[in-house]
Amino acid sequence: MEKSELNVVLGANGNVGSYIVKELLARGKNVRIVSRSGNSNFGTSVKAVKGDAFDLESLKAAVRGATTIYHCIGLPYQDFPKLEIIMDNVIRAAASQGNETKVVYADNMYAYGEYNVIKGPLKEDLPHLAEGKKGKIRSRIEVNLLNAHKEEKIRATIGKGSDFFGPGAKNSMLGMYLFEKLNNGKDVNLIGNLDKRHSFIYLPDFGKGLVTLGENENAFGKTWHLPHVSSVTVREFAEMVLKEANTESKKVKSMPKFMLLIGSLFIKTAREFREVAYQWESDFVVDSSKFTSTFDVQPTDPEVAIQQTVEWHLKNN
Repeated sequence: MEKSELNVVLGANGNVGSYIVKELLARGKNVRIVSRSGNSNFGTSVKAVKGDAFDLESLKAAVRGATTIYHCIGLPYQDFPKLEIIMDNVIRAAASQGNETKVVYADNMYAYGEYNVIKGPLKEDLPHLAEGKKGKIRSRIEVNLLNAHKEEKIRATIGKGSDFFGPGAKNSMLGMYLFEKLNNGKDVNLIGNLDKRHSFIYLPDFGKGLVTLGENENAFGKTWHLPHVSSVTVREFAEMVLKEANTESKKVKSMPKFMLLIGSLFIKTAREFREVAYQWESDFVVDSSKFTSTFDVQPTDPEVAIQQTVEWHLKNN
């Protein structure tokens, strides 16, 4: 490790960010995390500083000296428009450190839109055809970041992941509706068509994949699909989880559509979710072969990933 190397993680206290930090530490890297509070969940091995991604000068100060910036700040659905402000500030803050500063961005699949999902599988060279506001926002963010790379303001790469699961992931779809329900004695109710195939990504693979991008010169200027576990139906995945937790007596049911409709009348998050609900009504298959073949990295065996996730949730719920 060069003495001058500094990896700064934005959103380190979130699901993806925490695994980026863990992976960087496992590789013996120099890590600084940035948050509004300036608090750290990683002990004294990581320096934590205060910084506000909505305040350019604050962010510039927080990333000073960075050679690589990992951007994985997320916001609730209703605040998605603010993601563009954050990305603009990240680009400017990174550029203030010099045009060799690297930005690694953790993204999702929203920009592709429903047509590409139905046509499937999702590949990196597909056009952005999202019709909803959240997908269009994600598209603009991705384009702006890669344009900053083309204009040689910074060096940038994007790692995309779909629905994630793993130890500590409570606010993901699978965390909320499947893993967190293992101890309650009730049946599992999931959103969408349970007999459609769906690609999931294990959180440690998400973090490892992003760090891999950050450390490979040929990753920059491109978008990559990080390693996803083999696509199975949502029902098959849920049944694997229940079997691992020794709760096979539970039934896996599809939540009636009218419940989502009713919920959307009263709950902001449910209302916003309706825009991307198509991802759970059709086969949703992510092709990550470009990443796995380029970097010779495979996803964690799904049985191992599920076992580790179930174990964590049973201990912590």
